[in-house]
Amino acid sequence: MDGSDAGGADGILAGDRHEHYYYAGWRVVEQTDNAAPPRTLAQTTWGVTYIDEPLTRDRNSDPATDNGCLDAGGSQRYFYHEDANHRIIALSDESADVVERYEYSAYGEPRIYAGGDGESGERLFVSSVGNPYMHQSLRRDDETGLHENRMRVLNPRLGRFMQRDPLEYSDSLNLYEYVESGPFRFLDPMGLKLVVDQRALRIRKIFENILRELCSDARVDPRSGDVTIKPPDESSSPSPEPADDPVKGDDSQAATQPTSKPSSSAACAILRDLINSDTTVTVVGGWARGMRRSPASFDPKTNTLHWRGLGFAKKLDIDILGSKKKRKPTEWEVIWHELIHAQRAVMNRRSPNPAVEETDTIKAMNAIRCSKGIPKRDPSGHVDVP
Repeated sequence: MDGSDAGGADGILAGDRHEHYYYAGWRVVEQTDNAAPPRTLAQTTWGVTYIDEPLTRDRNSDPATDNGCLDAGGSQRYFYHEDANHRIIALSDESADVVERYEYSAYGEPRIYAGGDGESGERLFVSSVGNPYMHQSLRRDDETGLHENRMRVLNPRLGRFMQRDPLEYSDSLNLYEYVESGPFRFLDPMGLKLVVDQRALRIRKIFENILRELCSDARVDPRSGDVTIKPPDESSSPSPEPADDPVKGDDSQAATQPTSKPSSSAACAILRDLINSDTTVTVVGGWARGMRRSPASFDPKTNTLHWRGLGFAKKLDIDILGSKKKRKPTEWEVIWHELIHAQRAVMNRRSPNPAVEETDTIKAMNAIRCSKGIPKRDPSGHVDVP
């Protein structure tokens, strides 16, 4: 169904109704039926920063009331929310209520939940509001579970394309491989050639700056996202970064370029344990079940650190040790706290008791706080603000 010219139409047979899809370039902008006159079933608006960036979807829940403009009583508007990899993580309505939430396997097999807070949302097999855009905002076929990736079709369960690479061996020796088996690192909007998203580059730079707050020898590869660190005998004070920081806007202040800061040996040891471990820890942007309002969370079942991004640390209050006062944590405190959880997991030191695990992690983090000259956190007051 993809690939028609701007303003073109395509159609599929759905029972006794023929549906038409109208395209602007590669993107579906309108869906109608074969009534006389045709009734508009859905309209989608798209962003300009990426080819697969849906912004809103107007859905006609009652085609009988349609007047061709989707402004009658049966129309409903939904807003898309993406993560850094252009995966749709939520749909909200005009009242700002979450209608559906989405989680994904590494290669894009979705788990759909009805609205609510994400904890008690009902598990759905298909979208209850007819949303077809999910993994990397590609169009998903509900019946087969396959993603339409323009030149090819992606099977998220296999993590591979269903067709050979039309460009043959341009990207890989495996003609069916999807994004060099790095779905958190790359995008492939055309099904032809992987690309690195500019937002991912900015986020990786922000994450590198957070790591270098405590370990100045840490680096995040801008293309692959892999974290590396110099061996102890090669460590030295880093050179200042170039002045042309690609991070702009509200994020720029929190993501300022690191200068020659002293490294914490304890912090660098945490990174080395994670890098040298046989277990891969993945950092993913966006919300995940179980996070509630936490700015970051480590899932030991999948060895995944979910990070909502800059600004969410302000939603958390932490108790100061030896005082009745509270304070807001810094971004690096939030991330490094979860990295300690990850280190304890990969080193088989994680406690099965959540309260004990949290207390031990806070105590380990306090040693790092001491090296930075900021107030320690009270281990007995680790409950997040609801």
